[in-house]
Amino acid sequence: MNKLSPMLGAALARGTQALHGTSLHIGLSKNALGLLRTRNWPRGRSELLIERTLDASSQQAIANGLRAALADAGCSRMIATVVLADDLTRLFMVTPPNNAERLRDCHAAAAMRFQSLYGEPPHDWKIDADWDARRPFLACAVSRPLLAALQQISADSRLTLTGIVPQFIAAWNRWQRRIADGAWYGTMHGDTVTLGVIGGHRLTGIRRMTVPADAHYDEGWLSDQVTREALRLALPLPSRIHLAGSAPDRWFADSVRTPVCSRLEANLDVLAFAGESAGVALACTGVRR
Repeated sequence: MNKLSPMLGAALARGTQALHGTSLHIGLSKNALGLLRTRNWPRGRSELLIERTLDASSQQAIANGLRAALADAGCSRMIATVVLADDLTRLFMVTPPNNAERLRDCHAAAAMRFQSLYGEPPHDWKIDADWDARRPFLACAVSRPLLAALQQISADSRLTLTGIVPQFIAAWNRWQRRIADGAWYGTMHGDTVTLGVIGGHRLTGIRRMTVPADAHYDEGWLSDQVTREALRLALPLPSRIHLAGSAPDRWFADSVRTPVCSRLEANLDVLAFAGESAGVALACTGVRR
């Protein structure tokens, strides 16, 4: 299984700063943010800098909250990655046309698929994807005003921005080698699960589900949802669901039910912070320890 394209409007850091400097991991959602600092060399434990709730009334309010948090934490001259909650993005599968030959054919197919799904033209959205002219691929759209605000805030804070990436893709790129044959993959943040359907060792579909409050206490809720989805798609029932993010512990308590749920971030040091807030849990996504 291949990595998915992780970058959205960011420049790659180069030189010894990326190897020996300090990395800042920013988790950002509609109602929370978290800042996590890690030292790349020598390898050490991550340090929680700040966690905050946010006003979800607008993207500008989210950006203002981030700017204030960076100033209060004294963050500057670091390489930084922003992990966005999946509900700040639009993730969708695109099937290229049979006669697709060039990258621009894939771009056109993604734009048409976006408009078909969301009923609006894609002009105000930046679309990036795991472009493939031969088979269906995953695409991600993030609003251009939000991207511009994050890039400006990073420049003002003298951060080298190496990526703005949805949680689903950040976790996939970190953990995809751990996903077993015959298993599916997903992420959770707040009351939203983003589920990746896997077939033939590739991501073939994506579904977003809202988790009702009582499901947090139901050991079999996610397994039951995945079973229904597999039946609906006429696919074999996965043996396991590999899950990243802030999912309820109860979902991992039943080792008999099929498919069984397993937590991808088990035994990570950064999980000590993940329970503090939703924003910190996002910031932890993809951190390599």
